[in-house]
Amino acid sequence: SSNPSNSSSCKVTFQITSAGEGRDQILTTKFAAPPSGSYDESARENLRDLFFNYDQADLRPDALTAIREDAAYLIAHPGIVLTIAGYADERGSAEYNVALGMERATAARDALASIGVTASRIHVISYGKERSFCSEDAESCYQQNRRAQLLPEVQ
Repeated sequence: SSNPSNSSSCKVTFQITSAGEGRDQILTTKFAAPPSGSYDESARENLRDLFFNYDQADLRPDALTAIREDAAYLIAHPGIVLTIAGYADERGSAEYNVALGMERATAARDALASIGVTASRIHVISYGKERSFCSEDAESCYQQNRRAQLLPEVQ
């Protein structure tokens, strides 16, 4: 039986390897495409991307505000399935940034689930630094690339 007063948490640590099977898996993840289907543009207009500090996957206060608004919209629209794509800026290795992008996407998914969005509606993927939004060598540009992008799918 369950007890609603019990709670638990979990922290996952990723280890990136540079050779063998682990590397093949990283490269597959890095270049994986989001699930097929077209994205729901009306939902896209109502969902906000989440931005992160350098080398961090913790949700900032502005991201927490956005995630609460995103969750309210998703709860009101239970037919929306979501892909969360994690990104990183260009600093650091490709492998490191894929792992960091995945941590960011997972943090967004976990936050949405903790507010009441069914986790089975949410898929996560990481593009690391491979699909940057901005390519200038400036902090303002780096900040735009440190994000989790919410992509609602048409069902």
